[in-house]
Amino acid sequence: MLIFVGIYWKDLKIYLIPLISNAQEKQISRTSFENHKKNYGPICNSISGNKAIDELLVSLGEPYKKINIIVLSNQTVDIIHFPSGTLMISKKFLNKTKNSYELVSILSQIHFEKTKRIPLKKIIEQNSLLDIISLVIGLKNSLKIKSLNELEMISRRKTTNKEINLTDHSWVAIQNICFN
Repeated sequence: MLIFVGIYWKDLKIYLIPLISNAQEKQISRTSFENHKKNYGPICNSISGNKAIDELLVSLGEPYKKINIIVLSNQTVDIIHFPSGTLMISKKFLNKTKNSYELVSILSQIHFEKTKRIPLKKIIEQNSLLDIISLVIGLKNSLKIKSLNELEMISRRKTTNKEINLTDHSWVAIQNICFN
């Protein structure tokens, strides 16, 4: 009986996920997100690159419009997927990506993970049940991310057959977003 309670207690964290609102999900990793941005920035920002990213997300359809892409100049890993659909992509990743279809393949994977709330589940697993209950009832507004490696995306170099309305010029603007 005691073993059953111990197993159930451990799994209880997963059952609390539906009680976490979208606003709370966005807030959960805010501190880690800001620290990561500060440590691996600056944020790459060009008008043509940002416009091309927006065009790409719009062309992929409604669910993709909610993905937020931030390109960091000095990030050492390819992609980190934070809860609520925020991606931090390295400049290095964009430079080695051969075409927009590879990026769209990654975005399709991100969309799947976002709908299943996989990044949130990974953060939940890193925290105690008490911390999660405190978040759900409003006593806390964030959770600690003990390891960003858990949120790292493995970039599978695949292409997709998804229809993309992106010109070569726009793809180059995305790849060169760090060159203002």
